[in-house]
Amino acid sequence: MFQKKGYESNYPAVRQRRAHRALWYWIIGIALLVMLLIGCAYFILHFSWFKVSDFRLEGSTQLSKEELTSALSIRMLTVPWRGWLGPNNILFWELGSVPKQLERYPDLKSITVTPHFFSREVDIIVEPRTPYGILCGASETGCFLMDEEGVLYAPAPSAEGTLILTIRDTNRRTPLLGMPFFPNRSWIHNMFSTLRTLKNEGFVPLRVTLEDSSLRAWSAEIAQGPTFLFALDFVPENLNSILRSLSGKLNFSKVKTVDLQIPNRIYYQ
Repeated sequence: MFQKKGYESNYPAVRQRRAHRALWYWIIGIALLVMLLIGCAYFILHFSWFKVSDFRLEGSTQLSKEELTSALSIRMLTVPWRGWLGPNNILFWELGSVPKQLERYPDLKSITVTPHFFSREVDIIVEPRTPYGILCGASETGCFLMDEEGVLYAPAPSAEGTLILTIRDTNRRTPLLGMPFFPNRSWIHNMFSTLRTLKNEGFVPLRVTLEDSSLRAWSAEIAQGPTFLFALDFVPENLNSILRSLSGKLNFSKVKTVDLQIPNRIYYQ
């Protein structure tokens, strides 16, 4: 009975020693882990193997790779942990997302960055915007090149004639480079689709005008022909057939306007 009491009196002390021993194991384990992480971080940040050996730029003849990598690096440094690595470290480009466009270069449609970890090379491929036409606003805003999506990307001189599509915008708006000239992209799609059909059917636009945007209307003055009136909300159904039919019925040299702003209705004078 005295031995049993001795065992019971010693048990809390044994349990306490085990708890202390386990606590020290945890402390030592965490300390070793922290030291390992610090060592890995030091190795990654200072070992020359992780340094980028070369940046290769394709698709641009105007920008240098130094300019573009600098602009990309500045944009990517908004993520705090990248600041620890720096753009000369291959992991800077290997981990996390990379911007596909830069506001600083609106003339670039897309940017693709492909890092190669083992060779420590970074390929940067840019796709420049190609001119589709010119948008001219009020005299104080000037004219701008636009691509096939209606995105404005560079100043341009005013143009006349049928060789270059020129759109006159009567709305007094401040153009933003890198943005489409209409916030509603479906309007741009409808407009460009209609213009392609006109051109394919031999109705070459001499002058295209954007009316007051609240009216959702635009017009295309045809060389040696009438002025077609359209709505931004839709493309006239079977427009190519309508144009062929009108060509056979009307003397366009004597017609001033052809109004197609109402679905399934045609008015002319």
